[in-house]
Amino acid sequence: MVFLSRFYLVTFSLFLFASSSICHEKLLRVVSLSPVSTEIVATLNGSILVGVSKYCNYPNSINALPKVGDLTINYEKVLALNPDKIVGVGVSKIAQDKFKSLGLSTLFLESPESLKDILNTIDRIGTYVGETESAKNLISSMNVALLNFKNTKPKVKRKVIVVLQYNPIIVAGSNGFISEILELSGGVYPLKSSKIQYPRVPLERVLEADPEFIICGYPNLKHNLYSDRVILMTQAGRDRHIINSINPDLFLRPGPRIINGIEELRKVIQ
Repeated sequence: MVFLSRFYLVTFSLFLFASSSICHEKLLRVVSLSPVSTEIVATLNGSILVGVSKYCNYPNSINALPKVGDLTINYEKVLALNPDKIVGVGVSKIAQDKFKSLGLSTLFLESPESLKDILNTIDRIGTYVGETESAKNLISSMNVALLNFKNTKPKVKRKVIVVLQYNPIIVAGSNGFISEILELSGGVYPLKSSKIQYPRVPLERVLEADPEFIICGYPNLKHNLYSDRVILMTQAGRDRHIINSINPDLFLRPGPRIINGIEELRKVIQ
C-alpha cells in the first residue's frame, strides 16, 4: 500500500508538472507588430497571437484580434493585452526603444532582403515564440519547394519588371528577394543593375528595357500604366501584359507565402 501510495504520488506529481507545462504553453501571449511576423507566427501556431497591427491582413483568423496601431503604435493597447513576447519585422527604431524602456520581451528583425533571409527570419521567430520544431518543418517544406522551382526553371526567360509605384515609377531592383522570385518564375530583370533595392526609373529606361510583362505592385496601378503612352509602347503594353491579377502580398511580403507567389507568377509569365 505504501508503494502504491508513493506510485500514485509520483504519478500525480508528474501529471501536475505536465499540466503546468501545457498550461504555460497555452498562456503564451504574443503581439505581432508587422504583417510579415504575423503571417509567420500564424503559420507556426496562430493560437498564441493576441494582438496585431492594422496592416496585418492574413490569415483570416487574425482579423478578429485587437489592433494595436499602424505606423504609430498604441503602447497602452499593447500593455493591456499583457503580452509575454512582442515580435516585429521592419519596426521603427523609435518603437523598439520604447518597448525596451518598458522592459518587455521583444524580437525585432530587419526586413529580409533575400530568400535566405526569409528562411532565417522564420527560424529566428520560431525559436523566439517556442515553435522551433514547427519552424524547422516549415523551412524544410519551403526549401523542398524552392529546390523544385530551381530544378524546373522554364527554358524561355521573359523580361519582367515589378512596378511598385507610378509617377515617379519605382520598381523592384535586381538585388532583392523579388528578383530571386522572378528568376524562379521564369523571368529576367531587363533593367541595368542597381544597388538600390527599389530604384526610381525614368519612363525612357522602361521603354528601352522593353519588358514583356509588367507586374503591378498594387491593384489600381494597372489603370495608371495603361493610361501612359510610353508604357503602351513597350511589349508588355502592346501585348496587354500588364498584370494585376496576382495578390501582391504573395510576392512582395517576405514570408511563407512566397512559394504561392512563385507558383502564381509562373502561371502568368509562362
